[in-house]
Amino acid sequence: MPFIFFKSLQGTLKSYGENINEISSLLDKAILRVNALIDPTPENKLKVLSLPPIEELSRKINENIDQLYERKKEITKHLQNINKVLEDARIKCESCNGEGKVKRLKYEREDNIIMSFYERELCSTCGGLGYFTISEEVRKKDMRF
Repeated sequence: MPFIFFKSLQGTLKSYGENINEISSLLDKAILRVNALIDPTPENKLKVLSLPPIEELSRKINENIDQLYERKKEITKHLQNINKVLEDARIKCESCNGEGKVKRLKYEREDNIIMSFYERELCSTCGGLGYFTISEEVRKKDMRF
């Protein structure tokens, strides 16, 4: 749980890479389209027969570039969060949301009736602290992103 920041960053970077690959693929198709316009041989025309029009390729490239800008903002935010965690030397427990306690559903039997209710218990993930402490050794390495 404490490394959720890294998992989030990893997912965002993966999405960024997928956008880059999509742009590369769209550019390959656009190059084929332009090549067919410049050199309209039957072979070149056949290559682009099933490709979308250049306007659609251009629109999709622009959409992916816009997504890259958004991903860049997300990556920056993730890196800022990681730096803050390292500065604070604490990571909030995701299981209890930093409260140290979680709600557990309990059941109790009274006569012929079973009643359910919630009871707050110490979080088993963080031991009731609500956070995980980063060791001095890790902080001294001055890990900055």
